[in-house]
Amino acid sequence: MELNERQQNILNLLHENGKISVNKLSKILNYSEMTVRRDLTKMEKAGLLKRSHGMALENDIQSQPITTRSFAQDGEKRTLSKEASKYLSDNITVFLDSSSTCIYLIPYIAEKKNITIFTNSVQVLLSAANFHIPCYLTGGKYFEKDMCLLGPQAEKFAENINADIAFFSCAGYTEDGKITDDSEEQTAVRLAAMKNAKKIIMLFDSTKKNLTYAFTVCRKENIFKMITV
Repeated sequence: MELNERQQNILNLLHENGKISVNKLSKILNYSEMTVRRDLTKMEKAGLLKRSHGMALENDIQSQPITTRSFAQDGEKRTLSKEASKYLSDNITVFLDSSSTCIYLIPYIAEKKNITIFTNSVQVLLSAANFHIPCYLTGGKYFEKDMCLLGPQAEKFAENINADIAFFSCAGYTEDGKITDDSEEQTAVRLAAMKNAKKIIMLFDSTKKNLTYAFTVCRKENIFKMITV
């Protein structure tokens, strides 16, 4: 589902409040309750939120498929990718992980000359193909929820890449700089790709702040740059 501006504003309000009534959404957005309800029905079917007794409830976006997560925090991801694009240049190799955030970098990569992408993300591959950007995809076992390849084959491929810049996003970070994720397999591929990367850049939207998960990826002081909103 591709979100219009009104629907994106609904998601932003849910993130800020956790839950919000149809009546309040109608007043804030300056649209009729009927229009708001139609939006909520579509968004609920897409897995972006839940509904209960005249209320819209925030969904656990991290548990949703990447095709759904890609539209969450759309404005913030655009801001992050624009800031991250300052570190791109011609004639480099770039690793993009399978996060929904890194996909937003592809139009900026397309503006540069002679860039090659390495990734374990099928969605990144498909997006790069639309811009005719050369792209290498790791081997490994296909993980449907994140449309990516994981496991020993993906890790072996990733650790042999000498990327000029590697871009990642993870499930959470803390103010003291600890970066973590909820997936052991995703963490293993990220760590493999980091081994030989010259610069590591982490991108985090506001939903990731002050969250800690089971698997430590790295710390802020061990990477080139952490970009947040």
